[in-house]
This record gives sequence, C-alpha cells and structure tokens, in this order.
Amino acid sequence: MYTSILLLALSAAPAADLTTPSWSTDYFSASKQSATAKKPLAVVLGTGEAGWEKLDRDGKLTDEAKGLLASKYVCVYLNTDTPEGKRFAKAFEMPDGRGIVISDRAGDVQAFRHEGDLSSRELARNLERYAETDRPVRVTETTATQRTSYYAPGAPAPAAPGYAPPAYYPTMNPGYFPSCSRGH
Repeated sequence: MYTSILLLALSAAPAADLTTPSWSTDYFSASKQSATAKKPLAVVLGTGEAGWEKLDRDGKLTDEAKGLLASKYVCVYLNTDTPEGKRFAKAFEMPDGRGIVISDRAGDVQAFRHEGDLSSRELARNLERYAETDRPVRVTETTATQRTSYYAPGAPAPAAPGYAPPAYYPTMNPGYFPSCSRGH
C-alpha cells in the first residue's frame, strides 16, 4: 500500500524543467565552463533581472530557444544596468547594451554577434546553427538591426553614415574584446 502511494506521489510531482537555461552572471567562470564542456558560450547582454527574455522580439524566449540554450550552450547574462555590464557592452561594441554574442566551442573566437533583439525564428535558427560543435569559425558573422524611419513628405532623408561593420574579428584578446581565454 505504501509503495502505491509513493508511486502515485512521484508520478504527480512535476518533472524537472530540462528546457530552462542556467544563466551565469560571471563571464570568466562561464568561459572556463564553456571550454571544459566543449560547448559554445552564449553571452546575452540586456537590462534588468531577466533581460535575456528581451533578446526575443516578442519579449519572451520560446521553448525552442530555451531548449537549445539549456542543452547546447553555456549561458551567461550580463545586465547592462550595472557598471560591470556597461563595461562588457562597451567591450563587445554594443552601445545600446542589448544583444547576443556566441563563441566557438573552444571559447576563443566570436562566431556570431547581433546587437538588439531578434525574431523568434531568427533566434532559434542562429542558436541551432552555432551549436554545431564541428563548425569551424573563420569569421564572425554579424547581423544588422533593421530600422525603419519616417520622414515627412517632401523632406529629404538624411544621408546614411558610411559605417560598415568589420567582416572579421581576430581571436579575442583583452585589448580588443573581452577575452574568452582561460587566463582571467
């Protein structure tokens, strides 16, 4: 009788949520964990306590994105409302303080970076793509944030600035980007 009560109680207990990423707030220990686990490092910069949710344009990560982050990445969240988070945003060249940077599985090179938010589909596609552990990284893929501006009829549109993001970021080092190396 006790066995059947125990089995009933265990079956009614909620299962552990295996699709919730574990978010570290310590960049350097997360980069060491990434190298040990041979998983890419997903660095999310955002504002507030759960700012990683704002990475999705809809304001909440989908179950697919959460599952990919939980199973295939070492996740670190940097709150850019804090002085330390602001320093990382500056080092990652994300002046708006929101975005994602994904390293290669060794944690030495940026494989992907995006400033701002992404649609659910774009986020899941990029998380799946850069989770592939056998993908060689030769250049950092950078995506642009799409912006829409309205100009009054008859008013000339301002000239576009002559900015082109660099196509290649060398191996990260303290003088260029926050280092993913284990020396910190």
